[in-house]
Amino acid sequence: MATTTNYDELPYFCMARPSTHPLRLSGILNLLGIKAPPANQCRVLELGCGDGTNLFSMAIVFPETQFIGIDLSIEQINIGKSRLEQLNLKNIQLYQEDILNLKNDIGCFDYIIVHGVYSWVSEKVQNKILELCSNHLTDNGAAYISYNTRPGWNLRMTIRDMLLYHTKGFQTIPEKVSQIKSWLKLVENHVSNKLSKILPTQINYGYYRYLKNELPEFLELPESYLFHEFLEDNNTPIYFHEFIEKATQYNLVYAGDADVRFMFREFQTPEMVEMFEKLDTISKEQYVDFLENRQFHMSILCKKGIEINPKLPEKKLEEFYFSCAAITRSKNITFEEGKAVEFESAEMVFLEYSTLGKAALICLSERFPETVNFEQLLQLIQAILPENNLNKQELIKILLRFSMKGLIEAFPLPLPITLGIEEYPQISPLVRLELAEKKEQVTSLRQDTTILSNPILIHFMPYLDGKHSRNDLIDILETWAGEGKIAPPSEELDITRELLEQLLNNLLKAIGKMGYLIKS
Repeated sequence: MATTTNYDELPYFCMARPSTHPLRLSGILNLLGIKAPPANQCRVLELGCGDGTNLFSMAIVFPETQFIGIDLSIEQINIGKSRLEQLNLKNIQLYQEDILNLKNDIGCFDYIIVHGVYSWVSEKVQNKILELCSNHLTDNGAAYISYNTRPGWNLRMTIRDMLLYHTKGFQTIPEKVSQIKSWLKLVENHVSNKLSKILPTQINYGYYRYLKNELPEFLELPESYLFHEFLEDNNTPIYFHEFIEKATQYNLVYAGDADVRFMFREFQTPEMVEMFEKLDTISKEQYVDFLENRQFHMSILCKKGIEINPKLPEKKLEEFYFSCAAITRSKNITFEEGKAVEFESAEMVFLEYSTLGKAALICLSERFPETVNFEQLLQLIQAILPENNLNKQELIKILLRFSMKGLIEAFPLPLPITLGIEEYPQISPLVRLELAEKKEQVTSLRQDTTILSNPILIHFMPYLDGKHSRNDLIDILETWAGEGKIAPPSEELDITRELLEQLLNNLLKAIGKMGYLIKS
């Protein structure tokens, strides 16, 4: 009989995690000189998979890759199996199992994903996770393990201790969850009142500012997240160097971070540059954690003996496919060398000054979410800079700089995503399922999640199943127009077949930009 857990009574809010995608992991590994297993033909194991949501989009994109998900919660596994039946995915298996009881007959895996588990289990289970990675990774395989880290969690532990103390007198999970929200709201009001009356020079001012910044975010989070993050028996943050030292005991070595921005930080002062040049990778990242108060790591581990090149090989970039989610905010785009153009992504705002760099970002942005190979990118740039004699080596250096800063993504394989308007448009079946389930967030083929608020898109997208032709879709829009569900942009316009075709193209373009359209 399966063991009942808190996750059975209050299932965790499961969602896709972009950083865990084998294509992204293989991209980082290949940039580091490691010939990683191809993401479209490999074996993937996720420990602590919840209901398996993180694996679904991956399995749709790469049907020849085999995915196995393990979780202790029978409730979450049953939810996942029910959704799998509706998705008709044959390349995923979900199992209810205790990590401690996993046997050697599970075989070897090219990628092992352990997201949001390591810090929340006992030391015995932590050791088993590292043992499984050591014994069940293929020679060139990689393990992704995320965990809470100090020093960033030093202050957060105060919030955890506060909530544990406040809820200790309540017995049921619903009671505890209710008390978390009400107590955090009370503390938020208290902190706001204090900050309105004290000066920045007073001793507790920094603590109050910290709480003021953190609490609004917590109050917006799902109840399941708050409970499992702060009230579970285990939540053990660890220093980065301590985690790596422990991994080393299991013959695992640190390859890099799943967020490349943390691997290639730039330090402006000569003193810091000089100091960091003398440090090894582990020491360097630990010092960065101290300087920036990092509270969460996503480490990529490989088996001992694999060669890692911390200096990214420029030549290999010609073999990659590139993607850029950033858009330009500049009203007047200039390609003049030295003149800045502003770009903005979900993570950052940045200025680009080089002619070739600006052209590359604009070309990739226009084609996003499609992936573009090096030769295609050269052709696109040549089209907007016809008078320029393109320097291939200069472009490689620019793409390398962008990759290191996390401004673009570099993949060893293309994603089967399209912006093109096909005769029988098809979106991810996961999106159709999530819309039917009335989920607040839907999952793209890139593993991103988006909140859909446009009612036309919400009602229209389920018809994009690859079985309805463009004419069929126009018929549907025509019916809606007759029922008064959609109206022309102006009262002076009649709803014609031509106008509806234009509306269809606009809808498909918007859906494509969100990464939902599958390339046939």
